[in-house]
Amino acid sequence: SVTNSQHDIGNAGGTGITTQGCALVSLNIKAAGGLDAMEIESKMTEPSFLPQVERMLTERIRTVAWQPRFTEPPKAIKYHIDDTDKLGCTAMHWAALNDRRDLIAWLAQSGANVSAIG
Repeated sequence: SVTNSQHDIGNAGGTGITTQGCALVSLNIKAAGGLDAMEIESKMTEPSFLPQVERMLTERIRTVAWQPRFTEPPKAIKYHIDDTDKLGCTAMHWAALNDRRDLIAWLAQSGANVSAIG
């Protein structure tokens, strides 16, 4: 899966960075089932999205009264398979450094640059 979209939600209680009694949590929504970034962004604006997020968070962390809301509009963020991080490394570099042969094979089959210098 490739991360395609992210947004912040707030919750009452909990831990983390707090402002006015709320903790800000950033969620990365990953593509599944062939959805692209714009389709995910569109789904995030549907009225059922935030209640689904609340249910998911409540199932995983029951000690917090979750009240998700957007602190800014959802935005699609598209990544390319050969994007580099702040060190100049690609996903292929990190896969090789961590001996992830399965990931190296998948990246190569997906069109990653196997000769990237970083």
